[in-house]
Amino acid sequence: MEPRFIVVEGPDGAGKSEIVQRVAESLDFTPYKTPPEEYRRIRDYFDLPTTDPMSRFFFYTAGICDASRDISLMLKSTGVVSDRYTHSLLIYHELLTRKNLRGIIDNLDIIKPDVTIILNAEPSVLEGRIRERRPTSDRELERRSDFMLAVNRKFSSIRGRDVVHIDTSHTSIEGAHQKCLNNLLRLV
Repeated sequence: MEPRFIVVEGPDGAGKSEIVQRVAESLDFTPYKTPPEEYRRIRDYFDLPTTDPMSRFFFYTAGICDASRDISLMLKSTGVVSDRYTHSLLIYHELLTRKNLRGIIDNLDIIKPDVTIILNAEPSVLEGRIRERRPTSDRELERRSDFMLAVNRKFSSIRGRDVVHIDTSHTSIEGAHQKCLNNLLRLV
């Protein structure tokens, strides 16, 4: 089966946004960014360090539900490569809330990806990339090296038949892009 819905996951600074664009272009798929556009107008509020972590979790969960609806419709005419989905939602929010939230996600009626690509990098590389880029709404979390190290470990521990891990530490974007394509070809 040819993958039609590909998700690129990983910690901040791993290269997800660039890889999503390149893989989508190479496969003639549509790139998709979560949360959906409508959510980005109020996202800054939910990313404030003073916002209750469970409120933040449910905001992003609603975004995944709406993204799933959008992606399901798009898959009728094109393949989709998404930047973040359920793994990012769970990892960040289980660490923030210190609660097991998997049961909530497992009970959602959402489309599942055919393939999940986990991008990761050494913590020092991630920190350097985060410092170099423009500030994001998650700036406070990105500055907490203990938190980001825990995020990195959790992404590294994800396993599954349709999960591919790619270390981008010492690889150019083009090299990481090629590794993604090679791994996708092996799964077809």
